[in-house]
Amino acid sequence: MTDSNQAESFCVDGDIKYTAGNVAAATASYLQGHILDSSSVKEHVTTFTEEQRSESVEILQNWLKPKEQSTTDKSKLGVQATPDQIWEFIFCLEPEAVTTCFARIEPLLREKRYQQVIDSCTAILKQYPQDTPPILLQRALARTLLGGREKEAISDYLRAYLKDKDITMQVVRNKQGDHLDSIKELMQNCVFSKPTSAAETKAHKQWLALTVDCCRFLLTFDPNDFRLQMTFTERLKAMHKIDRALAMLTETIEVLHLDLKPDPAKLTEALLRRSECQIVKQQVDQAISDITAGLNAASDIALSQKGPDSSTSSNEIDVIYSEKEKTLSIAKDIFGSKTNDILELYMLLDKSASKLSAEDRFKTVTKMDNIRNSADLYRAMLVLQPSSKDAQFKLASCYAKLGKNKLAVKIYDKLLEDTHFSQDTAILTARALCYRELGNKAEAQKDYDALLRNNPRDVCLLCERAMMYMEDGNNIALVQDLM
Repeated sequence: MTDSNQAESFCVDGDIKYTAGNVAAATASYLQGHILDSSSVKEHVTTFTEEQRSESVEILQNWLKPKEQSTTDKSKLGVQATPDQIWEFIFCLEPEAVTTCFARIEPLLREKRYQQVIDSCTAILKQYPQDTPPILLQRALARTLLGGREKEAISDYLRAYLKDKDITMQVVRNKQGDHLDSIKELMQNCVFSKPTSAAETKAHKQWLALTVDCCRFLLTFDPNDFRLQMTFTERLKAMHKIDRALAMLTETIEVLHLDLKPDPAKLTEALLRRSECQIVKQQVDQAISDITAGLNAASDIALSQKGPDSSTSSNEIDVIYSEKEKTLSIAKDIFGSKTNDILELYMLLDKSASKLSAEDRFKTVTKMDNIRNSADLYRAMLVLQPSSKDAQFKLASCYAKLGKNKLAVKIYDKLLEDTHFSQDTAILTARALCYRELGNKAEAQKDYDALLRNNPRDVCLLCERAMMYMEDGNNIALVQDLM
C-alpha cells in the first residue's frame, strides 16, 4: 500500500472516530495521515467544519505543551509525531496559525524552552520554504543557547545574513543584544578553527567559504576588529579572491593611518599582507613599497613620537635597531620562518636598492630621492638580516650622502666593534670622511693613521689625510704626506 493510500485510510479512520465523538483519537489519525502524505490529507480537511478544525487545532496545541499530562495523552493515542510535524498539521488546518506560532516564539525564548522554539521555527520554515530572516534568527539563537547545535546555529545565522544583511543586523542588535557575546563567540570559534582537510580539497574549500562568511558576519558588528580583518584577508587570499583581499587591506591601512598613534605591529602586518597579494598579482613595485614601509613602520612611528629632533640625532640608530625583533617575527609569520623565505625577501629588496643609482648624472632632486629611498630599503633589509655588513655599510653611506653624518658614524662604530671588520679599510675611510664633515679632525686623523699603518704607501689615503691637514692649516704635516 502506498503512502497516499495509507493516508486516506487514516483519514477514513479519523472520520469514524470523530463521528463517534472521540475528537482526540480522530485528530491522531488525521495527523498520522498528514505525516505519510500531506497533500492527500490537505485535500481531505477541506471538508471539515470550522468547529472540527478548531477542536483539532486545540488538541494539537495541547500536545505541544511540555506538560506531563499532554505527554500521557499522546502516549495513550500512540502519537509519536515531532513538534514540527504537529505544527505542520496545525498550519494545514489553519494557515493563519503561522502568526500565532511566531507570536509564541519570544515568550518561549524568555522561558528558555529552546527546543520548542526550534520546533516552531522549523515548522514555519517548512510551511514557507523561502529563507525568512526573523524566523531563522530566532531558531539560530535557540540553537546557540541550547548548546550542542553550533553547526546548525551558524548555518541559520549565515542564511539569514546572506538573505538580508540589514534585517539580520537589526534583529541581532536589538532583539538578541543580550546574547550578542554568545553569538560572536559561536562565530569566532568557527573562524579560528583549524581545517581538518588538506589544502585545495573540496572539504577545505568548503571550510574556507564558511569561515569567510562568518568573518563577514562578525565584521558587520565589529568592523575594526584587526585580528578578524587579517584572518578574513588571509582566507580570501587562500580562495584566490585577491582583489577583495587587497580592497580590505587597503581600507584597513587607511584607517590605521588616521590614528594619531597608530599601532606599529598592526600597520606592519597589514602592509606585509597587502604586499603578499601584490606579489600574486605581479605588482612588484607596489609590493616592494609595502614591504619596505611595513618593515620600517615600527621604527618610523617610534621616531615620529620622539619629536622633530630625533631624526637628526644618533638616537635614531638606537630606535631602528631596537625595533627589529618584533617586526621580523611578524614578517616570518606571514612569509615563512625558513632561512630561504627571509633570504628571498632580502634579495628582492636588495635588487630594488641596486636600481636606485645615486650617480651625479641624475638631477639633484632625483639623486636625493634615490638616496632616501635606498636608505629605507637598507633599513628594511636590516630587519631581515640584522648582522648584514653590506646593508649596514650601504645604509651608513646613504646617511652620509644625506648629510646625516652622526648617524653614519654610529653605524660605522657598530661595524668596527666586530673583530672581523675592525681594520676594514672601506669602513675606516668612510668614517674618517664623516668625522671631517663633522669638524672632528682628531678622530678623522686617528682613522687615517690606523689605515696608513697597514698601508703606508697608499697614495689615496695620503692625499685624503693631506687634504685634512690643509683644511686644518697644518702645512708641515701636509708637506710630509705629499712628499
